[in-house]
Amino acid sequence: MRRKLKHVWQEIAKRGISVIAVLLLAVSVLFTWFLVTGFSESQATITIGIAAVSAVFAAISSIAGLMQATEAQRQRENQERPYIAAYFDGTNRGGLYLEIQNAGNSPAVDVAFKFEPDPIDFAGRKLSEVSLFKKPISFMPQGKAYRQIIDAGYRFLADGKPTKYQIRIIYSSVSGQMFDENTNFDLEYLKQSTLPGKTTEENLEDISKQLKDLTEIFRSTRGMNSFLVETPSEYETRLQSIRDERKELPRWKIIARNLLENVLEQINK
Repeated sequence: MRRKLKHVWQEIAKRGISVIAVLLLAVSVLFTWFLVTGFSESQATITIGIAAVSAVFAAISSIAGLMQATEAQRQRENQERPYIAAYFDGTNRGGLYLEIQNAGNSPAVDVAFKFEPDPIDFAGRKLSEVSLFKKPISFMPQGKAYRQIIDAGYRFLADGKPTKYQIRIIYSSVSGQMFDENTNFDLEYLKQSTLPGKTTEENLEDISKQLKDLTEIFRSTRGMNSFLVETPSEYETRLQSIRDERKELPRWKIIARNLLENVLEQINK
């Protein structure tokens, strides 16, 4: 019903412009005739003149009203229309994504995307062949967003590869109004924000270095009634040294030491 009313209004607006144009032409002819014949005292001439002037003012008023109604209709459509936005986004982890979102106030229907040139993703596929873009999205409600990973930014934007892209978005509103919009992108600004991330080996090396630094800090506190801090290798070496010392002791000393350790354990309990 709403679609039919909108269609009727558009037809009226189109026909109204044509009628006003014809009316203005007729008024112009009458007014010209009135000026050529002069200001006669004839009652008929005066009547025609008044009618011509009245028609001019009526035409001007009609034009103003039609323009105001058309502008109000256009603003209402802009407020109620869907608006599909698509843009490239680089993350702090080095990934490059294509974000699409319905930023309008109504759903969009049959949303299709065309790329020029066609970006190549991490799997070597053209972006237009990925399921999200291969066929039009049949229905996209307001506020809905999708995120498609493309590739690591440093690899996608490497020297010699294109940085300028155009995205064409074709869609319609639920009332049948069609939209065809083009957006140009220059991704040169993302080159420095999508540097390669560290590998697993590099991350492990950083962790090892931090642990060594922490060990050195604790080790520097020896002699200050502090705990003894050892690395795993130092701990194993110390245990092996204790085992070797025990092997060299006389048997009676080993038995005495074991008894003493048992007594201390009972006391601590």
